[in-house]
Amino acid sequence: VVDAAYYHDWAQRIVSGDLLSKSEGAFLMNPGYPYFLALVYGLFGTNTAFLVLLQYALGIISCILVYLITRKVSTQPAAVMAGVLAATYGISIFYESMRLTACLINFLNLSSLFCLLRGNSEQKNHLWVLSGILLGLSALVRPNILIFLPILLIWILLVGIPQPFRRFASLALPIFVTLMPVILVNHARCGAFALTVSGGINFYIGNNSSANGTHSKIDNITHEVYPFKREIVREASRRSGLRLELAESSSYWFREGIGFILGNPKSYFRLLWTKIMLFWNRYEIPANLSFDFVRGEFRAFDFLPGFGLVAVLGSVGILMLLKGKEPNSLLIFSYFAAHLLSNLLIFVLAEYRYPAAVILMVFSGHAIHVCYSMLRARNYRSLGLAAGVAVIAATVVDHEIPYDKMEDPTYLNLSTAYSDAGRRIEAIRFLESDVERSRKAGKGPDAIILEHLGIAHFEEG
Repeated sequence: VVDAAYYHDWAQRIVSGDLLSKSEGAFLMNPGYPYFLALVYGLFGTNTAFLVLLQYALGIISCILVYLITRKVSTQPAAVMAGVLAATYGISIFYESMRLTACLINFLNLSSLFCLLRGNSEQKNHLWVLSGILLGLSALVRPNILIFLPILLIWILLVGIPQPFRRFASLALPIFVTLMPVILVNHARCGAFALTVSGGINFYIGNNSSANGTHSKIDNITHEVYPFKREIVREASRRSGLRLELAESSSYWFREGIGFILGNPKSYFRLLWTKIMLFWNRYEIPANLSFDFVRGEFRAFDFLPGFGLVAVLGSVGILMLLKGKEPNSLLIFSYFAAHLLSNLLIFVLAEYRYPAAVILMVFSGHAIHVCYSMLRARNYRSLGLAAGVAVIAATVVDHEIPYDKMEDPTYLNLSTAYSDAGRRIEAIRFLESDVERSRKAGKGPDAIILEHLGIAHFEEG
């Protein structure tokens, strides 16, 4: 997988002595996961099996955290149900088996949220500080979580936390301290006060006249990781008519995205609605490797819970828990809302939605327990209302989307992996499968697929 290979190469350079990642230049991708990999490689070697076992261990701890978080707002049976959903959730196992960021992000975010819940209930300031450190580490892996900060401040003020600004500072300052070294390194290398130089182009990809709500290609930019940094500068310079540097190109793409939003409000709100529907849809939109493809290869995934189930049950549970306006319930919902908002601001991908899906398990566990209690008490009226909400949610979740026309990098990524391993016949097979997929979807094959297919045939002779 392309991103996995990029993280692996970066981590190996760190282990080989490039501790400050000078060979990387300005950070295109977030440095948190490559440094995590470098720590693992430095201690235990580059054995992929050990890394996967370690990520499985983080996944097990994350399931326990889901149980503990649910226990803060609901009953023990509800917490057990939430923990079971977390332990058997198909795409969790998928991500834990990959050299990708999702597993680590989920662990850090859940750890931070649990510390925050305990810090609030026990009035212990050091838990707020620890929560901030964990959030800062999560932001080094993917900065989307920073959207949680302003929402958290609103929660602190609304629920009447004692010494609200002191509490917020206890969390925000450790985040700032954790992120600042990376920001300063990036500024020294390209002049941008940012964690990465890809923020502008990612915002534009999700907000332009051709955007479809998920990751889509931009003309004249291949979106392959290695030439990507060079191409976003070249294309921004071409479009602007100016000779732009890397930091300036990121600002250019961000301004273009803002210009689309302000200049085309009707188109933007239609796009926003598309993103909302994609976020709640059962389909897992791929960023590197399609979960649907893997599920087709390993049919056991068909028997495990998916997003459709936790979205339906979670929607019912959200309404049940928020009805009581209990501070911890509002905090957990605020965390969920932050991830929803982060997807709407840029674009929807399964990997970006995953942390929100895990929190939906908290609400799902509560919904299962309450509905069972209603059934035992023969409270059919309330049970009927819950069923009505579930039916509406199921209609949205099962809404058909043209997923076959969406960008799916699975075949290209797998063909690249096979080609790098010298197995060109398999590489050609995957590329030809992508061409056939495009034909069935009523669109022409991507130019980069044809280019790779031609190169593969040439090398195979």
